[in-house]
Amino acid sequence: MTYKNLLVHIDDTKACVGRIDAAVALAQAHEAHLTALYVALEPDLPTYFEGQIPREILEEQRVQADRSAHIAAETFQATLKNNGLSGECRVARAADA
Repeated sequence: MTYKNLLVHIDDTKACVGRIDAAVALAQAHEAHLTALYVALEPDLPTYFEGQIPREILEEQRVQADRSAHIAAETFQATLKNNGLSGECRVARAADA
């Protein structure tokens, strides 16, 4: 059985490099397309508490999550290019619960 589509979770931890390296090795071995997924976490706040936090603070958290996702995606794209692989990076939003 050969793998043609692989998914790797990326983030801004030290362990991410190892995950990407393993995914690249698998993609090369199977001539597979490699997709990275970055999950941008949003605070999971009770509705009665969310109204107490200024919108600017919540928006700044979203901007920071987007910035981190962008940096991780650029690093992943550079890795793809350096290894001659096809791939893409996707970002999903999820509550940090």
